[in-house]
Amino acid sequence: MYTVEIFVGVFTDNVNAHTWIGVTDSDGNTDYWGFHPADPLPSGLNGAGVVKDDYGLTHTNSSGPLSITSQQYDALVEYINRTREFPPPYALIFGSNCTHWALAGLAEAGVIPQVIGPAMEPDNIVVDFLQTLIFNPILQNIGFNIYHSINSIKNVFNSAQQQASPIIFDLDGNGVSYN
Repeated sequence: MYTVEIFVGVFTDNVNAHTWIGVTDSDGNTDYWGFHPADPLPSGLNGAGVVKDDYGLTHTNSSGPLSITSQQYDALVEYINRTREFPPPYALIFGSNCTHWALAGLAEAGVIPQVIGPAMEPDNIVVDFLQTLIFNPILQNIGFNIYHSINSIKNVFNSAQQQASPIIFDLDGNGVSYN
């Protein structure tokens, strides 16, 4: 089964704030990829970008594995390979960062709706800045926490609905009878 998982690391031992993806093939082999500034920070905040193998990074949260089709897998791998060979520019504040790269790849592969995937190339300084405010590892981490909390609450309610109640009410006052 093909899957993709979005990982977020926020202030871990080897990540300040970063988004990357894990792509798993039909044999269960997973490759981890992320988009980084080519130059060290702080000069790398706006310049050349590079796609790197992110195996071994520590994450604080993830989407969980998302099932994808073989066509989506192929399209995602093609996106990764193309951006490894011809990386887009890295502009942390202006709409071309690790989160944008991951979401743009998922949108291009048809895993998420195109409207959710931000543009990687700088276009309009205001729109690019707003995209960075919306699409970043810190907000992704918060979003994943909310998503996981909602699912936990739903699981508790679903479990409670399946439990039989030991309380029996005699509504008509003539005793409880079993048929």
